[in-house]
Amino acid sequence: MRRSIATRYIPENSTAIDFDDIKGVVYLYRINNSYAAVAYSGRKSKSDFHYRFRTEDQRTEHIQKWVCGLEEEKKEKERRRAAQKAFKHTLEVGSIVYESYGYEQTNIIFYEVTEVVTDKTVVVRQIAKSIDEQNCSMSGYAMPIPGVYNGEAIRCRVSVGNVVKIKGRGNAWHWDGKRKYVSWYA
Repeated sequence: MRRSIATRYIPENSTAIDFDDIKGVVYLYRINNSYAAVAYSGRKSKSDFHYRFRTEDQRTEHIQKWVCGLEEEKKEKERRRAAQKAFKHTLEVGSIVYESYGYEQTNIIFYEVTEVVTDKTVVVRQIAKSIDEQNCSMSGYAMPIPGVYNGEAIRCRVSVGNVVKIKGRGNAWHWDGKRKYVSWYA
């Protein structure tokens, strides 16, 4: 299915100011006695802002703040990209990671690292868990049982913080050795 591309609103008789370094554009125009501006960043068709201002100085100040915000966002994105590129995981064969998810219940799945492929890739297998039920019904604490596999091998990417991205599921975090809370419905 092909997605239709929305077009940007560009006011009549407006002046465009391009900010190529941050991939942004602002259209300046007048409405009666007020100053107006509509701004877009990236390839978005929805404006970042579309405001009227009482004075030209107010408009200029708002645009400067918007540009500063986009520059900070760009720097942060570059910093995260550099951190991810330089990152090397510390997981070893035998390390255990866990995934926690659920709505109105908490599910825990434990995985054991069975192979370290590269600095950013590992192979994991789901392992069994034991559940120590609490006195109240339908909840308890789970502990992994290393070496007791109940799933196929999955090749996964590892990102900053040793977060393992399980394909088709979610993220798994390095296990801290403590039991994990679980709950369920009948």
